[in-house]
Amino acid sequence: MPERQNPKSQPKKPPRNKRSAETIAHFACAKCRKWWTIGDAPTQKKIWHCPWCGTEQEII
Repeated sequence: MPERQNPKSQPKKPPRNKRSAETIAHFACAKCRKWWTIGDAPTQKKIWHCPWCGTEQEII
């Protein structure tokens, strides 16, 4: 005999997840030539310090 399903039982749904988007900016130092990355970097900020050598520079 085929197995009967309980009419009250619902099929299990997979767990839900959330997704978010991030903009990643890559910077290259004009002095030491090393690069670094910042997620969701503010676009209005124009002066940055290189985390490797500390040089302050304008990002265009």
